[in-house]
Amino acid sequence: MINLSNSSTIAALVALGIASVTWKLISVRRFYKDLPKPPHSFLWGHLNLWGEIMALFPPQTHYQNYFTEIAKRYDLPDVWYLDLWPLGPSFMVLATPELAMQVSVVKVYHIHRWVEYFLDVLFGPKVIAGVNGATWKHLHHMLAPSFSPTAVKGQVDCIVEHVAVYHNKLRALADTGEQFSMQELTSKVIFDIVSSVVYGFSLLAQQRGSQFLEDFKTIFNLGPAYVETKNPFKKLLLWWKMRASRERSEKLIHQKIKERHAALFGEDKYLQEEKRAKLCVMDRMIVQQIEELGPKARDGLDPQFVKLIVPNLKGLLAGGQGTTSDTLCFIFLLLSLHPEVMSRLRQEHDSFFHSDFDETVRMLKEKPTKTNELEYTTAVIKETLRLFPIGFATREAPPGV
Repeated sequence: MINLSNSSTIAALVALGIASVTWKLISVRRFYKDLPKPPHSFLWGHLNLWGEIMALFPPQTHYQNYFTEIAKRYDLPDVWYLDLWPLGPSFMVLATPELAMQVSVVKVYHIHRWVEYFLDVLFGPKVIAGVNGATWKHLHHMLAPSFSPTAVKGQVDCIVEHVAVYHNKLRALADTGEQFSMQELTSKVIFDIVSSVVYGFSLLAQQRGSQFLEDFKTIFNLGPAYVETKNPFKKLLLWWKMRASRERSEKLIHQKIKERHAALFGEDKYLQEEKRAKLCVMDRMIVQQIEELGPKARDGLDPQFVKLIVPNLKGLLAGGQGTTSDTLCFIFLLLSLHPEVMSRLRQEHDSFFHSDFDETVRMLKEKPTKTNELEYTTAVIKETLRLFPIGFATREAPPGV
């Protein structure tokens, strides 16, 4: 026998739910009515458009490319909106540096929580690029000295050595005419450079390949799919596939932290800033921790400190590696399309450096600031970054904004 009272209650709740969703739909879609945006569907918002744009690109493409494609296709202004309700967040896209400063410098909006979650999957918790407030300030205090002009110039020797290997490989390939992947070759030299700058040792990806690099590629290839999928079984499978790569990379970093702590403890010369110029990022962080702990540092580093720096060391390696190798490949692409720019670039290099490559290497090691004189080369780099920008941030508006 049907209980009419219960049936009426259920029907009322269903009707209330439908009314609530309908009202929300109307409210959200009306919000975008007079705002700058691509063509907008009252029923779907921009969900269909987003799917159409995603289909144009390879899987797991960075969504910065989707925004760029939409803006170019519909000739959108510097500020425009994207409505992905109810399956995704709503976006206000700021397409110039001046506008981006309004939410990152003039008023500092928090990094979006999705960024923190994504970086957590790739590297672990509390990576500086995904945190806010006191945690960000603490990490910035630890990391900033490693990126001062003095510290960067102190790393020129190791950079030049790795680039010399890269140069020789390119020369050999040019002589044979063998087809090769510029992106793959460039990613290896940048990986060697960044690993030296961050960890103080090279992973020698150019000479013999690197399991560490392969592990990073595995995590980068599977991580986005892990974040995007709603299927719990697929998520578990992806986590399992990433687990071994994550454990191997973290084991190596923990081992190197212990080795460097043992080597640096008691080395008073590194207490002077000018003596730290050639220290890698990891060594600088360890020296800071030794200073803070004092005599207690003899017993080892604070476990919480180690837990904090390991994900950040991984994040620095990944961040420096991908952006730099991509930019270099874009530079080579553009130079191949504009021989007149290539000719002028070579003229500048010939006027500042020796015709003998080994002599040029020696000059750079003796005077790292020599690169500051390359005005046209700097302009080429800046123009490439203008055409293929790597600057991108996702901020979260505070309540009420």
